[in-house]
Amino acid sequence: MIRTFIFFDLETTGLITKNYMPKVTELSLIAVSRTAVCNTKDFLPRVLQKLVLPIHPNLNLSKEIETLTGLSNENLCEIQHFNCDVYNLIINFINRQKAPTCFVAYNGNNFDYPIFLSELKTIDKSFSENILSIDMLQLIKDFFLREEPIKKMNNQINNSCNIEVSTLLNDGYDKILSDALDSIINTNDDNKNDTFLKIEETTSHSNSISNTPQTNYYKKCKN
Repeated sequence: MIRTFIFFDLETTGLITKNYMPKVTELSLIAVSRTAVCNTKDFLPRVLQKLVLPIHPNLNLSKEIETLTGLSNENLCEIQHFNCDVYNLIINFINRQKAPTCFVAYNGNNFDYPIFLSELKTIDKSFSENILSIDMLQLIKDFFLREEPIKKMNNQINNSCNIEVSTLLNDGYDKILSDALDSIINTNDDNKNDTFLKIEETTSHSNSISNTPQTNYYKKCKN
């Protein structure tokens, strides 16, 4: 069971393309324990551990990136590039957390993680396989895909509730119910078992017809 989540985010020199791997300009880690997440009653847990490191990319930043991130060659001029010191700070930060730890990044599989691993490769470093990682974007997609069948079923129920009352009153079962009640009243004690059987069959027939769409849809969703 994961004990600590480390929310991971990068600012970079651009986006990944076929021929270009961006460099990191800022690295942010926020660690929170599983217990704190589960027990907090506030918007955020009170106890959060943070590591934020600006990093010089060793190349010129475009005006677009400067506008987007607020980072420029000027304000990063005294900052070190991605080196072993940065790596050691990250590892020490991780080691302070309760294991097992798991990195969490939004669109991490397609952006943050490849860029970070590329930076590690440039300094001949790697990460322990014991450190897990997940992509928050994929989790959100999976969550809403599971929610969609439930929403459809709720919409179907709501739509069924909007049927005109006159349609419900003329559903064809009133006469069946009346005949069953008349049969109960006019039947003597010796024929009670037969009477109850008729009622059960009539009620079962009514329920099976009226509930068929909802039942079939539910089974479809479950499958």
